[in-house]
Amino acid sequence: MKALTLAALCTIASQFFWLYNKTRTVSVAAFVQEGFMADRIISEVGAKIKNLALREGFALKMAGEAETREESFGDFQTVIIVTVFLFTAVLTLVFKTFKSTIIVLSVIPLGMVGALSALWITGNSCPLSPSLD
Repeated sequence: MKALTLAALCTIASQFFWLYNKTRTVSVAAFVQEGFMADRIISEVGAKIKNLALREGFALKMAGEAETREESFGDFQTVIIVTVFLFTAVLTLVFKTFKSTIIVLSVIPLGMVGALSALWITGNSCPLSPSLD
């Protein structure tokens, strides 16, 4: 494998290392050009970073928007499960039969299909993308 320098890929604004939590750190910043979606680029870069073989003592971490998403949606799965359970319980209490509750809840997947289809037709990404580990 041939080594590639960072200068070959981009313009280097600073050649200094910073200390962050007593660790030597280099930050690489990038901006998305108009016409590209940040979500897609973060996913592609994240997949390529996971496949990189680094020497011992080196690590890569995505920050910025990817880090913010992880903080915002980190426990989102637990919230969804609790919400579905509580929603079902409240509907069962209101309708007094589980059959009526199931009929009402069956509309939710149809709404999801419609919303995702609209996002796909308009070329937008789903705002609830999977987080990168």
